[in-house]
Amino acid sequence: MRKRKELTANHYRSLMTSLQFVKNRMIFFILFCVYALLNVLATTDKNIYMLDSVKMPLLNIELPLISFYIVIPLFLLALQFNLLYMMHSHRELLQNAHKNSARELKNFPKGLYEGALLHSNNAFLYKIVKLFLYLIVFYSPIAVLIAFYLRFGDYQNFALSSWHLILLILSVAVISLFADVFEFEGERRAVSIILKYLSIAFLISIISGLALYHYKILHRIDKSDFTKKDIKFFKKFHSELKETGLGIEELLYPRLVIENEVLIPYDKELLTLLSNLKESNDTKLLMSNIPFKQSHRNFRLAKFGHSIMIKTDFKGGHFEGANLWYAELQGSNFKDANLTSADLYHAELQGAYLWCAELQGAYLEDANLTSANLYHAELQGADLFEANLQGADLETAKLQGVSLINANLQGANLCGANLQYAYLYHAELQRAHLIYAKLQGAHLEIVKLQYADLSDANLTSADLSDAKLQDANLSEADLQGAHLRNADLQGVHLSGAKLQRAHLRNAKLQGADLYKANLQGAYLKYAELQGVNLSFAKLQRAFLRYAKLQRVLGGCKATRCQFELCRATACRFEVCKATACRFV
Repeated sequence: MRKRKELTANHYRSLMTSLQFVKNRMIFFILFCVYALLNVLATTDKNIYMLDSVKMPLLNIELPLISFYIVIPLFLLALQFNLLYMMHSHRELLQNAHKNSARELKNFPKGLYEGALLHSNNAFLYKIVKLFLYLIVFYSPIAVLIAFYLRFGDYQNFALSSWHLILLILSVAVISLFADVFEFEGERRAVSIILKYLSIAFLISIISGLALYHYKILHRIDKSDFTKKDIKFFKKFHSELKETGLGIEELLYPRLVIENEVLIPYDKELLTLLSNLKESNDTKLLMSNIPFKQSHRNFRLAKFGHSIMIKTDFKGGHFEGANLWYAELQGSNFKDANLTSADLYHAELQGAYLWCAELQGAYLEDANLTSANLYHAELQGADLFEANLQGADLETAKLQGVSLINANLQGANLCGANLQYAYLYHAELQRAHLIYAKLQGAHLEIVKLQYADLSDANLTSADLSDAKLQDANLSEADLQGAHLRNADLQGVHLSGAKLQRAHLRNAKLQGADLYKANLQGAYLKYAELQGVNLSFAKLQRAFLRYAKLQRVLGGCKATRCQFELCRATACRFEVCKATACRFV
């Protein structure tokens, strides 16, 4: 009898110690869940963009945001496992004590936790407490981990989101392992078993839904070959979420929405630079200051309208389908960045570095790209209506089918650029450099190309009607089949140019240099050729009816040409071969 009392006393002390540990851990666990959840809810899109640090309580240290989103969920899972293991051990001690001396347990402290374990079948209050504890221990970490998963989905990093999903799956596995932690010997086990399996089935269904979302949405938005088809998919996905009326479109739509914000570290010098830049428009001011690093980030479908993002390094970044309306991006680095179908309406990109950037289908209407570097950039199908590209570097850029209507390209470098079938109606290209540029089939009506350098450029079948080309350099240029009706070509250099079958009706070519130019089959009716140099030019089958040829310098080959009703006063056709020509 004495030995049994000693055993009971030992059990009692063990139970009291175990109980205290469980209570302490549970309180810490609850507080940690609340702390983690509050931090997640307090994390804004701007915090994710800026990657702000999170201050840890008690430890008084700052943890980088990414580290916080990696470490804290793992620590939460470890706490959950530790708490459930201790609760399981405590339950085992209670069951052993119940077997050995059930009477002694009557004197055991009847707190809410103990009552939930020992008396849940006898009191309604204890049943409520047991349910509450069940939700706290099993479901609160699941809720916090889901919050982590959805909140950090806007970072658009498939690897980190996969990490959160793995931790969620492990949390469900831990719950399944300790599912009987609240079951006590003597309870009606049928109800407990049903509740246990229903809970596990519910959690598995949540994980299955998140796994499907993870693959369909997060995997798709972070894949390397993000295309216009994907952009259409996400826009449709967002509209479908919006139609539900549940207000979950931004929660489940993984993108950053930051508008009318200053998205650079507070720097008085940088803000002063921005105000000076707006006043003087001098891009040399951007040469100073170290840029804010945001390289190789994913900002697909993000909204940064009216935000200040000057001097930011976006090298290798992804902005497919992003909205950057009126964004301040002066001096920013977009080298190798992908801005396919991005909306940059009225964006300020003075002095921006867009070397090899992908801008296919981008909307750049009224954008300011003064002195921007777009070397070898891909702008196929982009809209640059009324954009300012004065002094911009577009060497070897791909601009097929681009819209540059009313754009300002004065002094721009377009050497070797591909402008096939581009729309440059009424564009300003004075003193622009278009050496070796490809302009086949381009629309250059009423374009201003005074003093521009188009030597060796390919303008086959291009439309230059009413274009202003005074004193431009078109030597060795290919203008076969080009339309130059009413074009002003006074003083233009066309030596060695290919003008076969070119349409030059009413064109003004006074003082033009057509030395060794090939005008075979050209249509020059009513053309003004006063003082033009046709030395060694080829005019076979050219049509010059009513053309004005006063003071023309000859030496050309004019086989089968038609010179009917031409004004050819004081012309010099020395050594001119005019075989079978008609001089009526």
